[in-house]
Amino acid sequence: MSAAVSALTCSDGDVYVAITKKCTVYAGEDSYKIWDGNTVLRASSRFSNGEQRTDEYCLPATTNNQYSITMADSSGDSWGDSTGGAWMSVA
Repeated sequence: MSAAVSALTCSDGDVYVAITKKCTVYAGEDSYKIWDGNTVLRASSRFSNGEQRTDEYCLPATTNNQYSITMADSSGDSWGDSTGGAWMSVA
């Protein structure tokens, strides 16, 4: 068993979020945005093929601490990898 340790400490009133993405191929086409209503709070940086990365954020608290996430593919054919193996988790 392994445990992740975060170096990020959020201020009181902020909400800690960790997004982990496993990439296979065509990773540079993938991106995501975290929203509070119509406001983009955070946007991902570019991904690399074969990468598994965890992005950590301190988000401003919202009503019920609810957010939306949108995932986009710049080529418009699919998000992730249609051959399998790519995934994303939000904690």
